[in-house]
Amino acid sequence: MSLANYTTRIKEIRDSLAFIRVSVEENEMVQVCLGGLASKFGAFRTTICTREKTPSFFDLQLMLLVEENHVGASTSMHAVVKDLLHDIKINFNIVLSNI
Repeated sequence: MSLANYTTRIKEIRDSLAFIRVSVEENEMVQVCLGGLASKFGAFRTTICTREKTPSFFDLQLMLLVEENHVGASTSMHAVVKDLLHDIKINFNIVLSNI
């Protein structure tokens, strides 16, 4: 599930609770959202939790989208580097076998 879908689901649950007159504070939404993040977002969660002021849920959504893109880009870059190192190793072994 993407983080956009995740945060949309949190808002839907809040709206459902509001329908039965149960209010959910913005701070509670932020805490629930942070608590449900995957472990790969641990550093992000720690950064947000140690801030002096808790961001609004809207601001948190924007930050999560940026972080999701960053984590995705890092994962993609890791795969590219891994493939490149594998190719270098193969080429190095070919060169050594021809010596």
